This record gives sequence, C-alpha cells and structure tokens, in this order.
Amino acid sequence: MLIDEVQDITQECKQFLKEKLAGYKISKLYEVLPQLPRNATGKILKNALRQTTEVKRSV
Repeated sequence: MLIDEVQDITQECKQFLKEKLAGYKISKLYEVLPQLPRNATGKILKNALRQTTEVKRSV
C-alpha cells in the first residue's frame, strides 16, 4: 500500500469518527494492516492484534 493511500484512509477514519464521537474518544494513532489475523472459521483474533500492538509499543 502506498503512503498516500494510508494517509487518505486514516484521514477518512478520523473524519468519520469526528462526526460520530466526542473528540476525547478518537484515537491519536492509527495502524493500517494488509489483513487482520483470523482463525479457521474467519473470526478476527483479537488477542493476536493486541499482542502485535503491544510489541510495537514497547520497541
């Protein structure tokens, strides 16, 4: 994914959330992933997502 596309996606998300939520509820950091980790039945593995973000935050 190109950097411009990632910036466009994050700006769209911020704008959408700005219309729906109070400012303090909107995240300051966004990470665009090529795909979400899923199990065999297609459900998103939330624990795997948490672990990857925790590892990146600690670095």
